[in-house]
Formats: sequence, C-alpha cells, structure tokens
Amino acid sequence: MAPAHPPTRAGRWSRPRRGSRRRRHGEYRGSAYFDIAFYKIGCLYLRMVELAASTPAYAILRDRLRGEILSGSWVPGTHRTLGAIAGAHGVSISPVREALLSLAGEGLVQMREHRGALVPVMDAKLFDNLYDLRGALHALLARRAAERATEAQVAEMARHEQAYAAAARRNDAPAALEANEAFHDALEDAADNPQASALYKSRSAFVNAARLRLGFGAGRMEEAAAQHRAILAAIRGRDAAQAATESFNHAMGAKRDLLTRL
Repeated sequence: MAPAHPPTRAGRWSRPRRGSRRRRHGEYRGSAYFDIAFYKIGCLYLRMVELAASTPAYAILRDRLRGEILSGSWVPGTHRTLGAIAGAHGVSISPVREALLSLAGEGLVQMREHRGALVPVMDAKLFDNLYDLRGALHALLARRAAERATEAQVAEMARHEQAYAAAARRNDAPAALEANEAFHDALEDAADNPQASALYKSRSAFVNAARLRLGFGAGRMEEAAAQHRAILAAIRGRDAAQAATESFNHAMGAKRDLLTRL
C-alpha cells in the first residue's frame, strides 16, 4: 500500500508546506513538485503491478494472441508451435497451452496435438458455417426473449434499435456496428439463456472483425434496421415463433451481405 505522503529529497515522507514560497508564487521547478509527481507515478506503478499480479499469465497471453489473429498479424492458414509462441512472448509453455485452448474454444485457432496451433483460413466456407450457427442461436434467443422479456428490457432493446436506425440514416458504419452489438446484447439479456449467449459470443470474433474491415454493402444497414424493428415488434407482441423467424432472417441477410464482400 502506498504511503500517505510523498517522500522528500532526503528520503523522508512529509507533506509539502502549505505556505512554501514556491507554492505561493506558483514556481513548480522545486523539489516539492517533483516529489509529488514521483509519488503519483509510484502509486500508478503499484496499481499496475497489482492489476498485473491479479491477471493470470495465460489470460494476458490469450488477449495478445487474439489481437494478433483479428488484426491479421498472425496470418490465417499459418501454424505456430508452442515453443515459438513462448519464446516470442517471454513465457513458459504452460500459459501458451492454456491460452491456445481458450482461443480454440472461441474458434479462433485449431489445435495441433503437441505441435501448437493453426489459424483457420477466413474464406467463404468458414463464414457460411459461422452464420448458420449464428442464425440458429439468433432464433433461439429471440424466441426466449419474446417469452421472458420484461417491459424494461423491451424498452432497452427499443433504445438500441433506434440508435441503429439513426446510424443507418447517417451511413455511419462504426456507430451501426456498436448499436447492433448493443441491441443483440439487450436481446440476450432478455432471453436469459447464458449458455446460448456464451456460445454465440464465443463464435462472434471472426465475424465482427470481418464486418469491421469490410463494412456493409449498399442498402444493408437500412435492411438490418427494418429487421431489427420486426424482431422488436414480435418480442413486444410476445410472438415467440415470429421473433425466431425474424431473427433467423436477420442473420441470413447479414450472411449474404458479408459473403458478397469477401
């Protein structure tokens, strides 16, 4: 825990005097100013050390590797061994293995027994399969949301639906992506099926990265806005079957648009 007051230049801990000449005249070149600055930097460093100590090594490495995969610096179709990853990141083999197993659970790598991992090629077949899975999960979650959503949760979905529609009118793709994620997050909360939500999110990284890079085709944002309205209307009307149909159609529309842009 950091001491209550910054150290003096002699190494003793004391508070700068209130009436000191430097502070009174705003001369901040003296020792009191630098002692306070070093004290604050020290507190920040201690906090960073505390946070780092509380985060497992494999989780830090997993996040780094995920960033490399989604940015393309770990090139799709290429293989890396456990030893190569450990050497590049200055860690032992054990956290590398744990990090890769976690990423394999997200579908971002394919494990090779005793040989490391491979990033799958991001081709049309991969996205076709991912969207088929997303469509099934979309339908399930929308059905449950229609059955279980509270009025407050419906209102939250409506807020994000309106934000998406406004972004679509402005042709603001980043804002549309953010509002789309928020709309589906609110729908998942209303569905109250954490297992289905976890599976959906664990297979979303590639799709979200591709959409960020490729954007939307002509008219897609307007089409998606209309689909959001239809999903919301079915949930508000407690029509579970219609909510499932509209949500599945929404996923398939997104698939068609993305595949044309690959």
